[in-house]
Amino acid sequence: MCLDSFAVDAINAILGYIERTSIHDASNNFSASDCNKKSTFEVYCVCYKATCRVTQLDLSSAGFKGEIPREIGNLTSLTNLYLNDNRFSKIPSWLQNLSMLSTIILDDNLLVGHIPTFFSQMKSLVAL
Repeated sequence: MCLDSFAVDAINAILGYIERTSIHDASNNFSASDCNKKSTFEVYCVCYKATCRVTQLDLSSAGFKGEIPREIGNLTSLTNLYLNDNRFSKIPSWLQNLSMLSTIILDDNLLVGHIPTFFSQMKSLVAL
């Protein structure tokens, strides 16, 4: 099975934002063979024929701060995105481009302001 290099590059870029701690070590690069393996940061893929797509990304409690990494927007097959227990400061508008999202978890961050209205226009979204 093959995960396209675009997705692999996006995940490695995302992992580059993580603060290195004794609990979270993102020093090893993600590769396609890391899909669906239990690890500190979980990346789940669905494969059909010879192609795999990233459908779930769990970056809970990863030590992120500031803005949500834009590279997540490159994972257009995401259905579940877990970003809880970090220190994100705002919800970026590009999240609305992840049209397949059914679940996005953002609790326990440093978010301020209103919930963006674009969430109500995301047809697949069932849990926020």
